[in-house]
Amino acid sequence: THWHPDHTEGVQPIIKTITKEAIRVSKYKLEGRPEWDTVTNYNYITDGHIIETEGATIQAVFTPGHTKDHLSFYLKEENALFTGDCILGETTATFEDLFTYMNSLNKMLKIKPDTIYPGHGPVVKDGVDRIEYFIRHRTKRNEQILTALRESKEPLNELEIVKIVYIGLNENLLPAACENVTHHLTALEKQNLIEKSGEKWTHKRFDSKI
Repeated sequence: THWHPDHTEGVQPIIKTITKEAIRVSKYKLEGRPEWDTVTNYNYITDGHIIETEGATIQAVFTPGHTKDHLSFYLKEENALFTGDCILGETTATFEDLFTYMNSLNKMLKIKPDTIYPGHGPVVKDGVDRIEYFIRHRTKRNEQILTALRESKEPLNELEIVKIVYIGLNENLLPAACENVTHHLTALEKQNLIEKSGEKWTHKRFDSKI
């Protein structure tokens, strides 16, 4: 599904155990990242690529956000989606780009899978409900950050926003929360809802023509 070590580090040992010859590995091509030296044959998959075998029709669904190269896989026969780290079985997911990640969540929602097989955690039997929960969770956090900026008389930095939005958060978790808020701020900036001046953020106030 993507390049992270917990999803790829077993590939080379398995290949070495099976054969000394190069085995074709199917993946999304991530520009700017070198491939493994010991694996020379790649089958690069793009969005919509269909893999057919006995009893299974699998379609690749490009779902970046968690990583730039993230793919999910739709199993037609079960109306099921293998979501990698885009949707998890228990906790919410991390991401590199929230704006792109939200687009991927909405893309998966359109598939309306009955079942989700996540990269971590238990199988999810109500796929649509799980995707909608992830969308609601991130949308709510966006709204909380926008409210904090809108109601503040002064521009705010990430830590100041964290202390407003994550009330009572353990200090050990502040760095992770700041990183999370940074992703949300970047996504909101792409939507032209906020702007940054120096190290602080403000809510954009649009003049009404009414």
